[in-house]
Amino acid sequence: AVVDELVDCTQLYERVSTGNEEYASLQAQLEDLFKDMELHLSLGSSLAVTSSIKNLCRQEFLNQENRLKSLFLAPSARYHSFQSFEVKRGECTPGTRAEVFNHIYGWLHNNLPGFVYWLNGMAGTGKTTIAYTLCRQLDENQRLAASFFCSRAFPECRNTKLIIPTIAYQLARFSHPFKLALLDVLDEDPDVHTCLPHAQFTALIVKPLTKSRDSLPLDIVVVVDALDECDDKDGTRCILEILLTQALGLPIKFFLSSRPEPAIRDEMSKPAADQASSRLVLHELEKNNVQMDIKTYMKAALAMVSPTNQQIATLVERSGILFIYAATVVRFIAHDGFRQNPQRRLGVVLNMSSTSKNQHKELDNLYTTILRAALDDSALEDVEKEDMKQVLYTVLCAQEPLSIPHLSRLLRLDSEYRVDAALRPLRSVLHVQEASKLVTVLHVSFVEYMLDSTRSLGYHCDSGLHNHVITKLCFECIQETRPRFNICRLESSYVRDDEVEDIEARVTKAISAELFYSCQYWATHLTASKGSTYLAMPLENFLRNHLLLWIEVMNLKRCIHKGPEALHKALRWGQDARMTSLIWLTTHGGLR
Repeated sequence: AVVDELVDCTQLYERVSTGNEEYASLQAQLEDLFKDMELHLSLGSSLAVTSSIKNLCRQEFLNQENRLKSLFLAPSARYHSFQSFEVKRGECTPGTRAEVFNHIYGWLHNNLPGFVYWLNGMAGTGKTTIAYTLCRQLDENQRLAASFFCSRAFPECRNTKLIIPTIAYQLARFSHPFKLALLDVLDEDPDVHTCLPHAQFTALIVKPLTKSRDSLPLDIVVVVDALDECDDKDGTRCILEILLTQALGLPIKFFLSSRPEPAIRDEMSKPAADQASSRLVLHELEKNNVQMDIKTYMKAALAMVSPTNQQIATLVERSGILFIYAATVVRFIAHDGFRQNPQRRLGVVLNMSSTSKNQHKELDNLYTTILRAALDDSALEDVEKEDMKQVLYTVLCAQEPLSIPHLSRLLRLDSEYRVDAALRPLRSVLHVQEASKLVTVLHVSFVEYMLDSTRSLGYHCDSGLHNHVITKLCFECIQETRPRFNICRLESSYVRDDEVEDIEARVTKAISAELFYSCQYWATHLTASKGSTYLAMPLENFLRNHLLLWIEVMNLKRCIHKGPEALHKALRWGQDARMTSLIWLTTHGGLR
């Protein structure tokens, strides 16, 4: 192709410059160059050149990747990340939610107004399952530009500061022209992802999209699910305000789902939102249509039990419009692959009384029935019931998922079998990932039920009390770690960590998951323990005797930036608890 272009170029100059000595000279030079190139190619040296070019291209690609990955990212927030399987996300049952998807695709194909679509609904109405299904469908048709599934289960998935950079990174994966435009932005300002959200959105999303808009396909979508599960409500409000005011005119649409929480509802109620968005409220859909979908789902999921039409009708009626009720019933009956007397379990659900008068009555009754079957089993020893409570309460209060082995060691249970046995009757409300053994809550509505004493009654988890327990366990885990200094047993303290050849392997071997968890979250559990003064002595002992070990662990795990915040939390807790020794340590010991 290059040779052909040179020939064409030579002929062009010949036509336009006949009789011109200057151009005749140029023609001769080009012809000589052409002959040299032809000779060079004929000698077979092109393989070396090709290899060199490939190496250069490979190096440039790696440089680009490193620049993109310098953004603050949340890889686990992608809709089909490994973590999505840990929290058991899945698609809608075929043949269900047709009304919802017709509405969504009507908006996508411009039959409905706005560049933002808000799917909202109360807990358990199926928002995440719908969003996941939409992502799969869009992905199959090359229309999914990016996805961010917020989740309380994973710290990075509930951090609003990571949403914009993660979307930008995924857009760069989706579109090469966008990637090049984004790299130009990062060349100009490598730290732009540390700016305020409005500036981030302009630099990381608006500018690259504007440059690459002509190369993008039509009807591409960014999906953000469960915004209400983010920690920072002001951050959530800010993200919404940015999308509704700065995304106008971009060659992309945004699909959002959430509960109608005050911070979100207020932002979506502003006049600008009315003009910029379409919306669908799941709990306001025609009840009969929703129940037909629930019936389809339950008949398919319980086919092995062959329930009667009347039994299905009863379960559907109790579900109301809550898919989470139906899904939890299915998990309870299908426990252990339908090997735990599913007919008896079906009978337990059908025979439970309906005494609660609140808006959550059916779901509360179901959760109570599951816990009663698990915790009030007369065949269990008292120690087994206590194991079950400690494991359950720890899973509920944990700041990120813990695995069975790590729960066993953190809770000082003498074997993983005890944790596994404690979890077995709770598989209707908790999920254990098969490969990693990570334990997660299947739905946030169960956490809310357990933490509300008026709903869970005798099964209530007192979060303040159990955070006290976890704080003590964290301090004990750190206190018992040996050695207290140079935990990786490095040969010299004068060598940088990144210069130690096998540093990653040493860190993995020396720092257990429960130790790392304890170092990351002792302060969070401390502040959630309602200022119990019984923790004053363990905290003082930690600060006086184990602070260097904690700093070393946080540094080796590249989390030292979280240290000041943890110490400030401890200081505030000490002030609230009137812990004068801690205040002295922080004012005279250099911890401020």
